[in-house]
Amino acid sequence: MIINFLKIVNFRKFEKEVFEFKKGINLIVGNNGAGKTSLVESIWMLVYPRSFRNSKNEQIIKAGKNYSEIKGVGNSEKGRFDITVRILKDKKEIYLFDKKIPSYSYVFSRFPVLLFHSKKDAMLWTKQELWKEFNYIFSLIDKDYYKILLTYRKILKERNKYLKNISSKIDPFKKILQEKGKLLQKKRIIYIDMMEKRVKKFMNIKMKYIPSHLDADFNEEMKRGVTLFGVSRDNILFFKDGLDLRSQCSDGEKRMFLFFLYLSLSNIMKQMSKMSLLLFDDPFSILKYELVRKYIKNCEGQVIMTSLNYIDDNFDNVIELKA
Repeated sequence: MIINFLKIVNFRKFEKEVFEFKKGINLIVGNNGAGKTSLVESIWMLVYPRSFRNSKNEQIIKAGKNYSEIKGVGNSEKGRFDITVRILKDKKEIYLFDKKIPSYSYVFSRFPVLLFHSKKDAMLWTKQELWKEFNYIFSLIDKDYYKILLTYRKILKERNKYLKNISSKIDPFKKILQEKGKLLQKKRIIYIDMMEKRVKKFMNIKMKYIPSHLDADFNEEMKRGVTLFGVSRDNILFFKDGLDLRSQCSDGEKRMFLFFLYLSLSNIMKQMSKMSLLLFDDPFSILKYELVRKYIKNCEGQVIMTSLNYIDDNFDNVIELKA
């Protein structure tokens, strides 16, 4: 995915602005409060329904306005795209070539965007954040993974309703939930191994996937009224040079791993004939400039990143925001 044109209306501090981007490396510079992260957020929300800042709709819409709108035009491996997202206080609407589509699921797998920012290390600390990120990544790589995941979540929801209002000990959902869960776990093994091999080209990393046992005591589940097993209980352990990345490595090493992880994912997408857009929000605040510049200069496709200070370097495009 390469975005050429972006228009944002009533988004955060922006009333109405138009931006142009180029293939290659685009640098957004500006002082604190100029709107750098908001600009990256608007691009992200073209393809993903939630803000990476965990903001509600009313926080995104400019004060005193009733709606916000984002319009992005560009190209992907499938050809030209024209996406418009309209954000209202109680919902979001998405349009492809001015035709309303039912959900983001139609868009995000077709227009892959990878996002790195300073708070991404949360995925190293909680399973919820870990699988939120990895489910998104695997869904970009494999549409079937996404379809199975949606089916799995639907069955899990129905089973939990059933357990709360159970009238018999016949469980109509458990077997199919287990079957879908096993399919997801098989695909996770493949893609985690693929990511590990790619990241190892940058640093000595081991990713140990620990699938959970897809079963639980049915009597205890009836007592609690909830499913007590599932793929959300799977875990991944990360090791650098044999040391536990989470507990035995520095914050800098964790950030380097995440940076290389997203570069590796971009390479995987390229291998699968998918052009991914890489978004880096203020990478120079947490990583050395020389490191970032060394590796992103070899990225094909498009990179958009922000910086507090202007960097005297040969970027393909520079956008300067005024506070």
